[in-house]
Amino acid sequence: MLQVRQIDCVTVKGSNQPLGLFCYDLDLEAAKVQVMQLAAQHRRDSNDSDRADAGLLSVSVRNNLAGIPDAASAARSSVVVTPGQAALAAADEEGAGVDEAELLLSQEYEDDWLDNPVVASSWGLTWQYKEDFNAAFQMYLSGDWQAARRGFEACVLSRTSASGHLVEDGPSRTLLEVMAARSYTAPPGWNGVRELTEK
Repeated sequence: MLQVRQIDCVTVKGSNQPLGLFCYDLDLEAAKVQVMQLAAQHRRDSNDSDRADAGLLSVSVRNNLAGIPDAASAARSSVVVTPGQAALAAADEEGAGVDEAELLLSQEYEDDWLDNPVVASSWGLTWQYKEDFNAAFQMYLSGDWQAARRGFEACVLSRTSASGHLVEDGPSRTLLEVMAARSYTAPPGWNGVRELTEK
């Protein structure tokens, strides 16, 4: 997937097999907006169906919310727990005392998570930012840590959320710290793989 970025290449304690580390950057502010919109859609849908009597979220709403970090708190503020849902939670030994937001998040998302419109529409990077990061990352891997430093310093505070707030980029900050510990000079014999000495 093009929206995933590699953020390091490491070996872990007890192994010499290099592992690429990757991340998908989720804009939590945008995801929370999507969660609230889906919850509102559920309320509209439930007014026109038998689900209102059952107090259940539609399958599409549950699936769209299932993999979103922090969605429970966003959904909790916008989803009304119906008596039917409360009864469902009370009837479920493991779900006793669980509110509707937690129940919907406990559902497994069966399709590829990229099909989840909340995740797909809440990508936390721009294509230009990803290109800038990738260029700095390639300098890091190649051992040109001075050039990598300039690139990551430009990246670390240039991300913005969907609402325009500055977001510090954790991967850029981490790699700057790694390089700073060696005075921005790659170790002799550097092959683009960092050894992690602690689990």
